Amino acid sequence: MKISHVSLSLSVAFALALSASAQTVLRFAGATTLEKAIKPIAGAIGQTHKVTIELVPNGAGRGLEDLVAGKAQVAMLAGSLTNFAAQINGKKPGTIDPEKLKVHPLFEMGAVVIVHPSNPVASLTHEQIRGLFSGKITNWKEVGGPDTPVLIVISAPSDGVRSVVTEKIMADTAYAATARMFQTSPEMNKVVAQVPGAVAMLSEKNAAPEVRAIKPAQPILVPYSLISIGEPTEPIKSIIAEIQTRLK
Repeated sequence: MKISHVSLSLSVAFALALSASAQTVLRFAGATTLEKAIKPIAGAIGQTHKVTIELVPNGAGRGLEDLVAGKAQVAMLAGSLTNFAAQINGKKPGTIDPEKLKVHPLFEMGAVVIVHPSNPVASLTHEQIRGLFSGKITNWKEVGGPDTPVLIVISAPSDGVRSVVTEKIMADTAYAATARMFQTSPEMNKVVAQVPGAVAMLSEKNAAPEVRAIKPAQPILVPYSLISIGEPTEPIKSIIAEIQTRLK
């Protein structure tokens, strides 16, 4: 029996397609900043280890919940595992056991205050940041800015930057009841870019060109890491190690 070159080519293509579709999918869920950092290298790393790396930027807290629920193999964390575990367990006792999780450190990145491009304020102390987000400071003229009311924009509790700001800046001070909460950094950037008195806090990487980023007078560093359940097996172990090397 003769097999034409066309038929053979189609058979090979079909086999390759089946092989690709059967490739293992590893889900990384969590911090948006890490999704942006890993995305450019995910394809090459996945190809090396013959897996598909799926990145889900749904917030650090949700990433942890997905990990322990078996919906993700790796959590992308911004902030402290201890703090997030306490926050999640406060709502759903026993959800997170930090002792069963392994932290794989990546890097630290500064958090910035984002304001409307027309806002001339050049620097803010931790005390001023706390005053702005608590509602104690209600007008930008109180910190050397224009005579403009402050509109507070905050991220969801599952956000890593908010977790660090809450711990290191707000401490026992509550966010203002008038604060407007958004789920994603693009939404926060959009509001701040449109409203002259708006203020929010994001990681340096998530601040859009349409807003102005102010570095706090004293740096606010957010730790970023990958989290696995215990010591990961292959190929997850090698993939995490490669990401750590590439993001140094």
